[in-house]
Amino acid sequence: MNIPGILLTILSALLFAISPVLVSWTYGWGNNPLTMVMFRNLFVLPVLLMLMKKGHAAIRLPREQFFQLLFIAAMGSCLTPLLLYSSYSYIGVGAGTTLHFFYPIFVALFCRFFYHETLGKAKIRALILALTGTLFFMDFSNLTNLAGVAMALTSGMTYAFYMVLLEKQGLSRLNPFLCSFWLALFAAADLFVVGSFTGSLCFQQPAVSYLTMIIIAMMTSFLAVVLLQKGIEALGSSTASIFCLFEPIGSVICGALFLHEELTISKILGCLIIILAVVLLIMAGRKNKSQDKIQ
Repeated sequence: MNIPGILLTILSALLFAISPVLVSWTYGWGNNPLTMVMFRNLFVLPVLLMLMKKGHAAIRLPREQFFQLLFIAAMGSCLTPLLLYSSYSYIGVGAGTTLHFFYPIFVALFCRFFYHETLGKAKIRALILALTGTLFFMDFSNLTNLAGVAMALTSGMTYAFYMVLLEKQGLSRLNPFLCSFWLALFAAADLFVVGSFTGSLCFQQPAVSYLTMIIIAMMTSFLAVVLLQKGIEALGSSTASIFCLFEPIGSVICGALFLHEELTISKILGCLIIILAVVLLIMAGRKNKSQDKIQ
């Protein structure tokens, strides 16, 4: 296993895990999901542009990659957070987030059936074990609204498309700042158009809300996205998606620390099972590497 790739992916997941706490604070100041996602992508653009200019990186994209990133941005940067945040209104944050984290199985299925990728027994066992751990976060008493369930599951599917296409179309090998810049630009533009037509954008917010959104943008649309891109490049999308399951672990810890959410035995067991799945996957990778050296 590629240890740097693992660490980058886990760090990306933990940054994504912290953001819901900050997002929930902005809602108390008058924010809404569409405005949050638009500003999250908009505020990161000057930083990424500055970093590209400092590194003398070309900003223009070839025509093919332009349209590839346009589609991926619609899947991962627009639809995923909008569907996930919208599901919270129907089935609650816990149930919606848990259903979203079924995306590793969608990643595995997409890789298997669209790209004929062999997953291997160790990866399949780790995937099943990790998803079992995710179920321990589920509030089964709050799944009565089919619309919310469908939104949360679809958010997992769109995020799976994002991860798989980023790898399989070679976009994970692009300059990470360049890739993140165009993803954020496309997402901000798409959401501005949608928000303008629907009247959903909320600009009347206090300064503290805008400052918090800038922090969220730096954490998610900049650091987390760049780290995830490098993790996918090193591990592949199907393996990286398993290590991304550190996000619900981080969300549980952050919820307990900052939102005073109850840390139940069930949630603790879920965290331990996911960690066990990840450890088994790393051990299997090391075993395969040792066998390759012997041969």
